[in-house]
Order: sequence, then structure tokens, then C-alpha cells
Amino acid sequence: MLKCLIKMLMVLCLISRLGQADSAEKTIVQQTRGDCSPAIIAQGNVSVKCGISKKLLERMQGAVSQYEKDHAAKGAVGHRLLDKCSSRLASGKICTDSLNDGTQGPVMVVIPAGSFKMGLSEIDFPHHDTENPVHTVTLKPFALSQHEVTVTEFKQFVEAAAFQTDAESGSYQTCQTIEGPGVPPSTDWNRPGFRQGSDHPVVCVSWQDAQAYVAWLSKMTGANYRLPSEAEWEYAGRAGTATLNYWGDGGNDICTHANIADTSSQYVLGGQHLIKCDDGFPYTAPVGHYPANPWKVYDVIGNVREWTKDLWHNSYAGAPLDGTSWVTPDAEQKAMPGAAWESLRVVRGGSWYELETAIAIRRNEDYWYKDHNTGFRLARDL
Repeated sequence: MLKCLIKMLMVLCLISRLGQADSAEKTIVQQTRGDCSPAIIAQGNVSVKCGISKKLLERMQGAVSQYEKDHAAKGAVGHRLLDKCSSRLASGKICTDSLNDGTQGPVMVVIPAGSFKMGLSEIDFPHHDTENPVHTVTLKPFALSQHEVTVTEFKQFVEAAAFQTDAESGSYQTCQTIEGPGVPPSTDWNRPGFRQGSDHPVVCVSWQDAQAYVAWLSKMTGANYRLPSEAEWEYAGRAGTATLNYWGDGGNDICTHANIADTSSQYVLGGQHLIKCDDGFPYTAPVGHYPANPWKVYDVIGNVREWTKDLWHNSYAGAPLDGTSWVTPDAEQKAMPGAAWESLRVVRGGSWYELETAIAIRRNEDYWYKDHNTGFRLARDL
């Protein structure tokens, strides 16, 4: 108990000295283990588990909360200095759109036109047949959100549109999440089962919820926002590289590049099959915490998986070569009973809950599915 108290006091000292929300949050995670886990802190049970007074706990949480408010205010000022997104902007330019209520939309980056090799070689990766054949795709310029859609951005939509997500409405099922000691049950995007800051990526959203968000944002800005196609996602994620990841083929330094299932998640996931490094985030991390790829896009690998617009196909045979979304069924799908093929959509990018880091890896989920490690990012026509 005394040891845990000393650790908490160290956290307070560091928060005061650093004055940074993400660093403070990371320090709390790194300095608290076992019974003083982040999940326990989030629940407010520290006084029970660790002998910490309620007043001390409030001071800890207040330090992070105040910074988050200051950070949001600074972000609003920064948004006003950005260019309006348009086809006239050069590749790599950062931009945003104004909503008709006077607020600013998500920060976007202009992705250049070009061609790339999409997929994984079946020779090098024989067990990943859904990522082949490798094929050349040529794309027009478009804009992609620099970050995954955040809790704050999604909250703005929910409140403005009086929107109820699939999880909240009880459609199909509630949000799927991990269960364990000190982890409260997850119900929806606002209660995902673990503590999230306002600048963390929203989770527990279905493909349909994401579609509703982009429709609302398009209406509020007059621009055509949408989910990215699978080809756009991989093209922007690779950012001109041809290696397994945009930082190279190696994975030993993964914790400096992405939030995946590493040893910081041991309390949540157990000790099996974890990357042997520690990034300090057992769950989601603030968007933009890790370095961007060469085209200024953050969190392409890890943090949360991301919905794309595409239907799932078991291979790339017959895939569009112009970068557009693949939304028509193939012969195999047409042979399925009923309309089962309409259900599966493509998710990309890996997450805090997974080990996969190769940029080309693809997965699928039902359009109504929602869980604690799936969110989305935006594309915009120019």
C-alpha cells in the first residue's frame, strides 16, 4: 500500500513538472501496475485498492482534465489558421473545412495523385492469400483526415444531429469489448470500457455509424466527405514506400511508431503473444501521439482499426484499378444464399488489441459490428 502511494505521488510531481496531458497520462500508466492499474484509476477505486485518498485521486485526474481543456482551446485557434480544403492546394498541404455552425471540421491532408503496388506477394506471404494478387492502382488526388476521428469530433456530431449509434439503439448487439478484473462493461462509444481522453479515437462505432457521420459532415460543410476506399487507405498509408511498414521492414522498434498489443497491455490481455516493448498505453492513445508517416498521416498502423467503404472480397482478383471503392459483388459472393455478401466490409490498420503491423493486412467485419478497437478516418473529394 505504501509503495503504491509513493508511486502516485511521483505521478503528481511529474504531471506538475511536465504540464502535458499525453505525457501525464502515459506516466500514470507507466507508474501504476497491479492493483493500481489504469482501469482501477479510471473507475475511481484507487482509495479502495491502493489506500489513496479521494482528494489525491481528484488532484491526479484534475491535472490531466485541465490540460485537455487547454489543449482543445489551442487546437481551435490552430484550426482557424489552416487553409480551406480545395483542389488548388498542393500535395501534403494541411487543410480543413468550416461547418455551417461556425466550427471547424477535422484536419485533412492532401494526398497526391499517383500509382502504387497494392497487396502482399503470395511468395513472401503464402498464408495471406486475401492480400493478393499484387496489382497496380492509379489514383486521383484526394484529402484524408490526418487522424482517426476523435471522441470530441464524434460527440459533436451525436449532439448536433441527435444521433443514436447502433450500440445505443440496441441494434444487433452492444459494443464488443474485453472483460476482466477492473474493466467495466462496455456499452457504446461514450462508455467503451476504459478511460479515453477527448483526443483519443472514437471506438464502438459500426460501419453504419461511420456512414452517418460522413453524411452529416458533408451536409454541414458542403463538401463530399466519405469513408476512404481500401485502395486509398493503403496508398496513403504506404506514403510512397514499398516496405512492410512505412518505416521499413523491421518490427523491433514498433512501440516508437504505433500503439499495438505490447507489454503495457499485459494487465488487459495477459502475457501471451505481446510485442516485447512498452509504449505506456494499454488501450487507445491520443491521436497524433506517434510520428506521422511521410505524407503526414498519423496512426495508420495501430491505435484502432479503421472502416473503409469497400465490400469484402476474398482476394483482389477483379478489384478496381482506379482507387475507387469496390462495392459490387464478385461471382463467389453472388453464389451466396440470400444477401450475405452485403454484410461484410473491409477494416484496415490493426489496433492496440492486435499484433499485426504490415500495412497491407486486411480484415473484415459485419457492417453492424462495433468493438473497443475499431474506429474510422475520413476521405474528402477535391
